[in-house]
Parts: sequence; structure tokens; C-alpha cells
Amino acid sequence: MSEKSATKTIAKKTKKAAPQISAEARQKAIENRKKAITKSARAGLVFPVTRIHRFLKDGSSEKRVTQTAAVYLTAMLEYLTAEIVELAGNAARDLNAKRISPRHLMLAIKGDEELDLLVSGTISGGGVIPHIHRVLLEPSKQAAASQGYTPAQAAKKP
Repeated sequence: MSEKSATKTIAKKTKKAAPQISAEARQKAIENRKKAITKSARAGLVFPVTRIHRFLKDGSSEKRVTQTAAVYLTAMLEYLTAEIVELAGNAARDLNAKRISPRHLMLAIKGDEELDLLVSGTISGGGVIPHIHRVLLEPSKQAAASQGYTPAQAAKKP
């Protein structure tokens, strides 16, 4: 016998076999085990608290960030997202669309005063806000009078 094969057989003999657990005992142990509760579930949020916490630590020079800060920021991001998606869904429904497009997001953000202040950038594929100046819609009475027209004639004039 070579040295290698001898050491292998000795190692096999000295190795203790794992205790055999019946299938019923294994199932019982699985049922009694506590389920892990995520930090998001504890806070009642859908967005991932641990990922936001990691981003806070990695993205700044400050490595010590409290868990409460991560929960607060996650709740704020979730609220803003829900608000924007709700307004964009309303805009999509008004335009008889089944999906929310960048145009609907832009209309939702620009239609809300506070969100418009918060999101001051442009949205790719959002287009422009429909707006026709008042002067262009209907000729005013003063302009028609200064040109010698009656209001009825001013309305007919192209």
C-alpha cells in the first residue's frame, strides 16, 4: 500500500458519520425554526432598507450611519415614488393609455407644484407641457375696438 492510500483509509475510518435524523424530526425542526424578518418588513416598507443603508455608507465619507436614517430615507423614497406613480397613472388614464410612459410621468410632475419644485430637470421622452397663451386664444375686446371691429366681427375674423 502506498502512503497516500493509507492516509486516505485512516482518514475515512477516523471520520465520524453525521447522525441520522428521521424525516419527521427534520420537518419538525424546519417548522419550529424562526422566520427571518427583514428590516423593511419591521418598518412596514416595500423598498429595501438594508440596500439604502449600504448606499448611504458607501456613497458618503461618513461610514457610521444609523439604521434610523436608512429607514427614514427609505420611507421618504417610497412615499415620493408612490405619489409620482399615482399621479402618472391618473394622467395615463386621462389619456386612455394602459401603460405609464415618460410623457405621463412628465405631465404628473409638472402638474404638481411641489413635485415640480423638487424635480427641476427634464425627462427624456417627456415632451413639452401643452400651453397656448391667452392672447392667442381669443381676440380681446380692447384689441378689436382699437382696430374698429365689433366683438362679433372680431370673432369671425381669422
